[in-house]
Amino acid sequence: REMFPKVGKGSVKPGDTWEVPHEIAMPKLGKMKGKTAFRYVGPDKVGDRQTAKIEVTTDTSMELDIDMDGTKVTGKIITYSATGTLELDVAAGRVLSNQSTVSMGGTLNVNVNGMDIPIQNEQTMKSAVEYLEKLPD
Repeated sequence: REMFPKVGKGSVKPGDTWEVPHEIAMPKLGKMKGKTAFRYVGPDKVGDRQTAKIEVTTDTSMELDIDMDGTKVTGKIITYSATGTLELDVAAGRVLSNQSTVSMGGTLNVNVNGMDIPIQNEQTMKSAVEYLEKLPD
């Protein structure tokens, strides 16, 4: 979602915000729902390219319901914090840089052969994606 922000038609000015809700059915896994909020910070630069800097926050929950080979996993995982920054090359119509940090967690219940095993899951993921003109040598 964050790699391809929906910016709509027309212009935006620094400080403008918009939200994109999402609800995704994941067959045999469960469902995910939430929203992604975007805030246009203003013009910026990446190297010598003019960009539009956009801040991103995401609020998502995943309800898991997996039943495979005698094992059933249920539970809910939510985002505690999910923030990032996009640098959008408006002239080329592509994202030049996407940096984000996501912290999420929750309690899962794993049932194997009638035995319930609660699992507490917490994780923080950091990612950085940059557009390259060509592959490095």
